[in-house]
Amino acid sequence: MDYSKVKTTSRFDQYKKFLGGGAKNWEYRGKFQLDLMKLVGLLPNSTFVDIGCGPGRGGIHFINYLNKGKYFGFDYNKDFISIFRKTVVKEKLIKKHSTIECANNFLPSFFKMQSFDYALAFSVLNHANYAQKINFFRNIEFVLIREGRVIVTHGNWFLDNSKIFKSNLKLLRIIDSNLIDCRKYGWSEIENPYPILEFGI
Repeated sequence: MDYSKVKTTSRFDQYKKFLGGGAKNWEYRGKFQLDLMKLVGLLPNSTFVDIGCGPGRGGIHFINYLNKGKYFGFDYNKDFISIFRKTVVKEKLIKKHSTIECANNFLPSFFKMQSFDYALAFSVLNHANYAQKINFFRNIEFVLIREGRVIVTHGNWFLDNSKIFKSNLKLLRIIDSNLIDCRKYGWSEIENPYPILEFGI
């Protein structure tokens, strides 16, 4: 589908039905991302990168929560980025001075000048091939602050050995429903974002 032709001012915001949970659970699943990150330590003054931000389902919640200039998001899908930027305007969040860009190979231009306290890859690496995973681990490692954390959802693909991805990142914790119950956000027992993996150096 050509998402660039979908109007975000539409009463139904059609593009929402094409992502997991559909339009019905759109707000809940966006809020889940923010609540998860708050539970692992994200604060309003944290610098945060939203990896594979898509059309901003979680991003809008993050921008609202974070202080000015603290949100950075990127996605390879230029139509999603266009939708996200339009939504930021529609929600009157321009004053937050967020950075949202299209990028390939997990390498946005802002990685050259910005480091991060937290990163989130929400339902991203479970769709990536081996070469893409290598790029992810290689690139994100060098933009984290010393105590920085990377949260990766839908982590069934991961074997507890990030060395296979040529990275110094280590698996610090596996997060499950004991920390945050995803059923409150529109998931079922079968379809859920677990295991959620927390990485650091």
